[in-house]
Amino acid sequence: MLGSVMHMQLSSSIIRDGTQPVLVFAGEIDLATVPTCSDMLTKFVDDHAGTDIAVDMRQVTALDDTGVGVILGAVARARTTGSHLVLVIDDSNMRARFGL
Repeated sequence: MLGSVMHMQLSSSIIRDGTQPVLVFAGEIDLATVPTCSDMLTKFVDDHAGTDIAVDMRQVTALDDTGVGVILGAVARARTTGSHLVLVIDDSNMRARFGL
């Protein structure tokens, strides 16, 4: 459609890799979806305080600076709850955004 912008939605699911809870994101993490992303991350980190957790970003198709900030904030929040949060990223450009 001319004149309209379509944004892919952000979805998430929680799976287990052995005993480790994993939050899987799919879609875009950008200005339009960052409030949802932030809510999902906060709940995930708080619900699994004191455990090793992971955020799987292999199905994330776009990530803007706001999204990077929200993800890094979740890493810091996890530390304060006694958790260790690991990011699962296979895209080299996205990994570079986090200095990985």
